[in-house]
Amino acid sequence: FNFEMIGIQPGTILEWARNDDLDTNYSAEVISKTKIRFEGEETSLSESALVLLKREGKNWRTAYGPGYWLYKGEKLWEIRSRLESGEDE
Repeated sequence: FNFEMIGIQPGTILEWARNDDLDTNYSAEVISKTKIRFEGEETSLSESALVLLKREGKNWRTAYGPGYWLYKGEKLWEIRSRLESGEDE
């Protein structure tokens, strides 16, 4: 996932949401075009999502991070999809 493709710059704070329920206990900071800082560690959207899902008892091997992290209340994959489809034009 490339944050630059959707206009998100380093320093931007993302919020975690599971099943459309915002969980303000978890956030991450964008630190480059592909990485975030989550709980003090440099990681990816998907790796951080997997950490949080495992805390919920999920025994998954992978997770699609852009489906769980939000920017301004919108999931990252939704932003990308909207921009790629030209809906904002």
